[in-house]
Amino acid sequence: SILMNFYGNIALVLSHVSLEFRLECCDKGIKLAKKYKNLTRLSALYHTKAIICSWMQDKKREFMYYKKSERIKMIVGNEIEIVRVLNGTGYGYFYSGNYKKSIRYFSRAFKYLKETKDYTEIGALLYNVSITYFFAREYEKSLKYFDFFVEMVRILELKSIPFHSLFGIYSLLGILCFKSGRPSKAVFCLFEIEKHRGNEKTEEMILYNYLRSLEYKAKGKNEKAAEAIEQIFDIIKNEAYFSFFIPMLSLDYSELLFEEGRIDDAKAALTSGIETAQKINYTEYAEILAKKLLKLEETGEKVSAEKIKLQDINIELNHIIDFAKLDTTLNKLHKKMTETNFLNNFQQVLLY
Repeated sequence: SILMNFYGNIALVLSHVSLEFRLECCDKGIKLAKKYKNLTRLSALYHTKAIICSWMQDKKREFMYYKKSERIKMIVGNEIEIVRVLNGTGYGYFYSGNYKKSIRYFSRAFKYLKETKDYTEIGALLYNVSITYFFAREYEKSLKYFDFFVEMVRILELKSIPFHSLFGIYSLLGILCFKSGRPSKAVFCLFEIEKHRGNEKTEEMILYNYLRSLEYKAKGKNEKAAEAIEQIFDIIKNEAYFSFFIPMLSLDYSELLFEEGRIDDAKAALTSGIETAQKINYTEYAEILAKKLLKLEETGEKVSAEKIKLQDINIELNHIIDFAKLDTTLNKLHKKMTETNFLNNFQQVLLY
C-alpha cells in the first residue's frame, strides 16, 4: 500500500519530471494495485492518469481513464471519491468545450454531495459549475452558483480551495458582476484582490487582466480595455494550455475594436478566434464567432453574441450555507471549550 501511494504521489507532485515518466509511475502503481486487489488505490491511480493525460492534452486517454476510475469507485462506494471523479470528468469536458456534457457530470456529482460536509469538494464543484456557465455566457446562472461559493468561503474563512486562491476567486467574481450589470460589486472585488496578491497562477492572471479590461470598458477607456486583452493573448502564446480562453476573449476583443472604429481589426479578431476554436475543437464557439463575423461583413453592424444554452442543475444550495454556518459556530464553540478546559487545568496545576 505504501509503495502504491508512493507511485501515485510521484505522478502528481514531482513537477520537474516528464509527464511520460509520471504515467510510468502510475502504471507501476496500477500493477501492484491489481496484484493485491486494492480497488481504492487502483481507482485513485486511474484518476491520476486521467489528470496527467489532461495536462498532455490527450483527451481520448483522459476520458478513458476517468471512466475506468469511475467504474471502480462506484463499486467501492466511497461517495466523496465518486464526487471527485465525476467533478474531474466534468471539468475535463468543460476544458474540451463540451459544456452540456460537463454540466451533466456536475449534476451527477451534486447528487452524491447532498448530505456531505466536505466543503473542499463542495467548493471545487461550485467553482467548476460557475466557470462552465460563465464560458457558456450564461452569466446569471454562473453568478448564482458563484455567490453561494463565495459565501461559503467567507463563512468558513477559507483562504483557498484546491487550484484556486482568493486572488483568482475575486477576479472571476468581478468579471461576473460586470457581465451581469453589477459594476459597484465588481469594484468591491477589485479592492479585495489587492489584499490577496502573491504568487498568482497563469489562469488567475488571465482572469485578472480580463477583469481590468471590463473595468476600463466601464470607464469608457476602450483602448486600455483592448490592451488588457492583448496582454492575455501574450500570456497564452507562452502557455498553449490556456488557449481555451481565446474564443471567448475574441468576442470581447472584437467588440472593443469595433467601438473604436477599427472594423477590419474587429473582423481579424473574429477570424483569429474562429481559427483557434476550430483548432481546439470548440465547435459551438466557432459557430458563434462565425455568425458574428458574417453579420459584421454583411451589415457592418455590431451584433450581440449568442449564449450557449445549458440546463440548470436545479439543486438546493441554501442547506449548504446553513451547514457551513452551523459547523463554523460549533467549531468556534468547541475551540472556546478547549481553551476554557486548558485554563482550568492549568490553574489547578498552579494551585497544586
